[in-house]
Amino acid sequence: MALDTFLLLESDTQAPATLQRADELRVRMHRALEQSAGQGLVKRSMSRHLRHFQMTPRIEFADAGERTQLALVCTDRPGLLAAVAQALAEAQVRVHDARIATFGERVEDFFQLTDRSNAPLSPERREILRACLLRQIGPEPARTTSHADANA
Repeated sequence: MALDTFLLLESDTQAPATLQRADELRVRMHRALEQSAGQGLVKRSMSRHLRHFQMTPRIEFADAGERTQLALVCTDRPGLLAAVAQALAEAQVRVHDARIATFGERVEDFFQLTDRSNAPLSPERREILRACLLRQIGPEPARTTSHADANA
């Protein structure tokens, strides 16, 4: 859970905004946040150095009590975490805990997940999430890797 607090100041005087002005800004911010949900991610190409260290993503699921653990090991690159977040949203899963670790060009991330009803992920939901992750973070098109390799 995240909580953001804003102190609203008038740009010309730096005085605190009036309640009426703060309410107007709150409404505008709410509208802007609702509209941005459908925008896609910015795609940045991987640096020449990182391309040499590219590996097929490894995606593993394990039961973790009332949740499902996702272990993701892959090559680091710009925008990777945003792409993973997009895949999690597409698969309609909830993240309860995340451990993000980067070791040079290698990423090892662990997530505690449930479905929208706070139940562990079913085998079907796991496969949907796997497909979403591979679509978002799979190797760049220049590299020839089959989906069979990605699922190994």
